Amino acid sequence: MHHPSCATDPGSVRINASAYYPSFYRNGQKVGGSNSLRVMRLRQIWSEGTFAVLKREHKLNRIAFRK
Repeated sequence: MHHPSCATDPGSVRINASAYYPSFYRNGQKVGGSNSLRVMRLRQIWSEGTFAVLKREHKLNRIAFRK
């Protein structure tokens, strides 16, 4: 039952009750900081190298990553 003093429709409110939300929120605050661009570039280098090794050594020619 909808309480008359509520300002929103009860079906339109979504509560995020994930246990990971605090860390997700903190990570979102770090994006765009001075260190985030450097870390992102290093991560791209490491992941591209890893994919190259997988393709070459394990014959995974069809492997693809999502952008």
